Amino acid sequence: MNNSLPLPGIRLPNGDQNPLLAVNGLPPFSSIRPEHVEPAIDHVLETNRKRLQEILDGLGEQGATVEKFLLPFDEMENWLAQAWSPVAHLNAVLNSAPLRSSYNACLPKLSEYNTWLRQHRGLYEAYKSLKQGPSIGALTDPQKKSVDNALRDFRLSGFDLSDDEKVRFGEIKKRLSKLESAFSENVLDANHLIDRIRVCHGEIVNIKTIDLSLEDVFVKEVIQSNAEEAR
Repeated sequence: MNNSLPLPGIRLPNGDQNPLLAVNGLPPFSSIRPEHVEPAIDHVLETNRKRLQEILDGLGEQGATVEKFLLPFDEMENWLAQAWSPVAHLNAVLNSAPLRSSYNACLPKLSEYNTWLRQHRGLYEAYKSLKQGPSIGALTDPQKKSVDNALRDFRLSGFDLSDDEKVRFGEIKKRLSKLESAFSENVLDANHLIDRIRVCHGEIVNIKTIDLSLEDVFVKEVIQSNAEEAR
């Protein structure tokens, strides 16, 4: 592992403490707030871009090896996963308007970062040199599979596309992440709405007293229509 790479701390450059930047132990869910999300992800993405260049610059003539490339790169990616996974989990099980807003604000940034990563020529060449170099014999079977999957993912992420096509590919990925999030939110909102409705003998009870938001008007009309038809 390249010891010149600074391990991420739990503070942002401005000194603010952020629980999403902790590197050890279980996620501190009780300490995570919506206002922590975007600053943490911004910091991780910016740091990872710099760290990747440091990793690639440190390969030298020997090329990519497990110690100089694969392990520090995996550590870098794991740090991002440690920061984002608790956010995605909380957004699914403890959703709120502020958290949803912070979550959605990060989606295009993560999509752009992942597209940039999988279209990065220097990173591709590092994986390629590891695959074709003498160091491949020192890899375990899971590590070899990881290298093969990474090279596959480069192709699937548009590495061989023209510059214009890469831009378009990135736009599509951003759009897809937004649509996936919107679909999940709709499912979550529908489940919350159902939880607020009391059903007795197949009929809706006190439908007029349920406190529905403006977004629920259409659903309320469908419920009332279905209830009338059931009678």
